[in-house]
Amino acid sequence: MKVDACADAICKALIKGSNGKWDSLVEKSLHRLGYRDLLNPSLVAQVITQPGLQRHHALALGFFNWAAQQPGYSHNTTSYEALIQSLRNAKQFRAIEKILKQMKLQRIALSSSAFVTIISANIQAKRSKDAYKTFMEMKALGHKLNADVYNPLLCSLSSDGHIDLAQAVYSEMRSDRIPANAVSFGIFMGAFCRSGDLKTALDMINEAKQNTSFPGSIIATLVINGLCQASRIQEACWLLEELRAISCKPDFIAYCIVTEALRMADRLDEVHRILKQKRKLSVAPYFSEYRDYVFALISARRIKEAYNMAQLIRSAGFPLEKDVYNVLIGSLSSFDPEAALVLYHAMLAANQIPTSLTLRNLVQGLCNIGKADEIWQVFQDFCLQGFVTDIPTYNFIIFSLCKTEKVKEAYKILDVMRRNKLSPDVEAYNTIMDACCKADLLRPARRLWDEMFRECCHPNVQTYNILILKLLKIGEVDEAESLYKSMLQKGVPPDALTYRSLIDGLTKANKLEEAYTITNDFMKSGLAPHAAVPSKVRDTLSRGVTELKSQTMIEASIR
Repeated sequence: MKVDACADAICKALIKGSNGKWDSLVEKSLHRLGYRDLLNPSLVAQVITQPGLQRHHALALGFFNWAAQQPGYSHNTTSYEALIQSLRNAKQFRAIEKILKQMKLQRIALSSSAFVTIISANIQAKRSKDAYKTFMEMKALGHKLNADVYNPLLCSLSSDGHIDLAQAVYSEMRSDRIPANAVSFGIFMGAFCRSGDLKTALDMINEAKQNTSFPGSIIATLVINGLCQASRIQEACWLLEELRAISCKPDFIAYCIVTEALRMADRLDEVHRILKQKRKLSVAPYFSEYRDYVFALISARRIKEAYNMAQLIRSAGFPLEKDVYNVLIGSLSSFDPEAALVLYHAMLAANQIPTSLTLRNLVQGLCNIGKADEIWQVFQDFCLQGFVTDIPTYNFIIFSLCKTEKVKEAYKILDVMRRNKLSPDVEAYNTIMDACCKADLLRPARRLWDEMFRECCHPNVQTYNILILKLLKIGEVDEAESLYKSMLQKGVPPDALTYRSLIDGLTKANKLEEAYTITNDFMKSGLAPHAAVPSKVRDTLSRGVTELKSQTMIEASIR
């Protein structure tokens, strides 16, 4: 069998034989395949990197460990590096540490690409010092490094406040003649100037400006902002002129940062002096450069720095463009939803309308941190004005409100949809009905059921399952069975969940004959193998039904 086909078969067996976790059933599935004699590191690596396993890192790790236990097999660099990449994609940084210890014990060397993956993983985990250690190990082994390694590491160390290490990396870059890009150099200089020597800073800026092109005004803004954040206001005032002398002209935004810092320090005389300089010497900001820089920061995953830059622009009284707002809110929503909410309100205040994708990202971020009131406020600000025009976005907001237990508010959205000439679909009703049942609001759930029929929205199997499961849970077995019969009459085919739930509920309620009938329906449906109903249950049902029939015959003969 070809390696590709073999890897695909193993991947499918792993996923089909599990619920996303490694257990003995998964091992049995692998043994049944009979591929153990074909195992080699290349095949193991190919299985781990299969698209189907990208969301199942536990299965990838389990398969890796299982392979190591097979007779005659041992891992090498190829299989180890495939696993490291998989764990990095899944953000399983501690697992990566354990794998690296295994490799060192077994004296298995890492390739350059594996070193880069580990550095990237540590940066992603905000462990820049660990990334630096790996970087130094890589250098010591003689691996060649390029800008794709240097620049993210310089950014990360600078952002985390490890200025000495960042300066060491920058010195290595100069030694290897690798220029820093605008993003990494700007973040580095902004951090360096908070505590570093300003003459050294000026020398580095002057040298960098001669060797590569970058937006001088933006670098000046970042340097001035770093000084003011460190309360080095007097030095920031002095640096305004020094930066101009090396053709790194501070613009209007840089002067605004200094004047605001002086104002906060109650140094009003100096405020007036800087304001005169600003009117006389400052240049208008090139918004296209700032826009490009914000996008470059986002591309480099420096979301915090992109947000800070946007706030500097806004604090100077300049507007952000609509695309900047949308991209920044979307990026911030998974990183810092509360900061994204601040920008969202600023966007509305600037009469800018977020896109549906921006709204979904923001609501998802707020939902993740349980900000139910804020989600409802976003809906009132945005949706009630008719800016949402598609059903999927409405459904997403309904889902988010229900997830944060705002069921009544979610129900109100159905009326808003109708006012906007949109008919709520079965997904919207199912989401609210499920939330009602989970909150023990059975009466409202039944009203929703009736409303669906009035609005000509036909229930699907999920709708029936939601109510059947709730009715069984509260002991309303007869009503659950009635719903089952109703779905058959209306041509809605039950699924495996329907059958299993009813069989279990009816059996517990000692309604064995009804349970036996539904068991037969289940077996005839072709939805599940014979083992889907445990043998003990089938035997109990068979005995119970036989006893019931015998009892009925005895009673009839007596009468």
